[in-house]
Amino acid sequence: MICFCCGRTYTHLADIPTEQQEIQWLQPLEEDPEHAGHYAFLGQPAKAIAKLLGLDTYLSRYDNGQRRLTNFETFDEWCVHLPIHAEDPDPKKLLCNPEDPKA
Repeated sequence: MICFCCGRTYTHLADIPTEQQEIQWLQPLEEDPEHAGHYAFLGQPAKAIAKLLGLDTYLSRYDNGQRRLTNFETFDEWCVHLPIHAEDPDPKKLLCNPEDPKA
């Protein structure tokens, strides 16, 4: 699994010029131009991204059966918070990378 938010472990090397780095820095969260007061994440509506990459979506698919994932892990260290709109009291959690294949 690859982290959607950072894409890899070493995203920035200070001694390499920005234009030569493999990963470019972006501001992923911006106001949604089609819905005032709402956000877009990498150009997509934040609500759609939360549905696709949200912790709730992951848990609905994989946290079931006899060995529940939430019995062993809270996933807090593997999530970033994504507000859907400017005054969102309950931002959604995006699951980043619960398993590093390089480790």
